[in-house]
Amino acid sequence: MISKTDFSPTNSTDATMGEPLAARAKARREELVNIQSKLGEDRKTEASDLQLAIDTVDGLLTGDPTQLTETTSSDLNRWLEETKHLGERAKA
Repeated sequence: MISKTDFSPTNSTDATMGEPLAARAKARREELVNIQSKLGEDRKTEASDLQLAIDTVDGLLTGDPTQLTETTSSDLNRWLEETKHLGERAKA
């Protein structure tokens, strides 16, 4: 089970602002993998959502991360925004 203290107030999406897009996506991916590894058996839906996000970014991060196409850059940016709050829980 993930406690309230497992999340930093600033997620990697915000913390890496200004860094190269591929580096930001990789940092967020690692954050999602870490969150997924801490989920219990009772949170299968959340684990599935996290896995889908991880698989999606893996598909986008193929090739040379320093030579992203406009389409890939746009898709990575959209992925970062869509997964910005994935894995977070409201405070009880």
